[in-house]
Amino acid sequence: MRISRGATAAVLRGFFDPTPGAVALLDASGRIVLVDDRLTELFGYARRELVGLPIETLIPDLRRRSSRARVPARALERAGRRKDGSRLAVRVAFHPLPSDGKRLVVCTVDDIAGRKSAESALRLLLDASLALGGALDADAAAEAVARAAVPAMADWCVVDLVASDGTFRRAAVAHADPGLAALARRLRRFAPEPNRPHEAQAALRTGAPQLVPTLTDAWLAAHTRDARHRTLLAATGARSLMCVPLGTEGRTLGALTFLAAGSGRRYEAADLAVAGALARQAALAIASAQAIGEARKATRLHEAFLARAGHELRMPITIIKGHLALLAQRLAARGADGQLQDLLAVARRHTDRM
Repeated sequence: MRISRGATAAVLRGFFDPTPGAVALLDASGRIVLVDDRLTELFGYARRELVGLPIETLIPDLRRRSSRARVPARALERAGRRKDGSRLAVRVAFHPLPSDGKRLVVCTVDDIAGRKSAESALRLLLDASLALGGALDADAAAEAVARAAVPAMADWCVVDLVASDGTFRRAAVAHADPGLAALARRLRRFAPEPNRPHEAQAALRTGAPQLVPTLTDAWLAAHTRDARHRTLLAATGARSLMCVPLGTEGRTLGALTFLAAGSGRRYEAADLAVAGALARQAALAIASAQAIGEARKATRLHEAFLARAGHELRMPITIIKGHLALLAQRLAARGADGQLQDLLAVARRHTDRM
């Protein structure tokens, strides 16, 4: 079907311009005939690349249907796909537009990524709060926050805690796919090293979040120990990374790393705010768990000291009691005066109380 330049301009002026979202004009088969600038900017395509493509190229979640069926009673919220493969949340609606007896459909697309992101962030923080509330030690808290982050915010989440000697200890690695549990276990062996660049080291040193929107081969080479480590990290499919420090009240606890892989996410500066909020929740839980652990350790030491002290005291007291009993027998045999017997009885009573 051909549409004249004059008709195109009329459609743009009469329908496209007042519409707040992006707009595409579809033919009866659902293929794109015309798009506005907002749609090309939203999805990252040139106008000429889109003409002739099915609308499912941009919104894969739409099922194939005729233009007659593309008039839903309400707008649909779906996941769109940009040219670079990244995803975005959109609201899409279809409006019939008769033209010279031929059916055309106007498809409006609104970017709702901001609202969806806010809703997802709120759910994530609530879920994390519930999970962290049941953590009884630092490692359990690390596992809880890592599991809460996937898949809501990351495909992989890694928690590295600072050990007593200042080195990193990998406390948790989580992925949404249980089939990757073996890979996650192998990743736990590769905590950041002091002499090798790592976003966790940088986050702790500067106290600022670290963002790597795109992981390149050069980045992998600089941040891995050897070919085996590089192959392992490449197997995760990680494409984007952000890392935020874990700390509270001047204490440095560790770092929380998010990796985007198969989901098509590409982290941006706006994502750091949510990551930081999650890290603050995790840091409070980890610090609280560590304090509880230290208190329990102090209690165990105190109990052990008392047990040992009691054992150490029982032996000499038993000897003293034996000597007092022997002395009492000898005094009685010799007919000692009553005052001496009374003093001996007082001594025995006191030793019996010990």
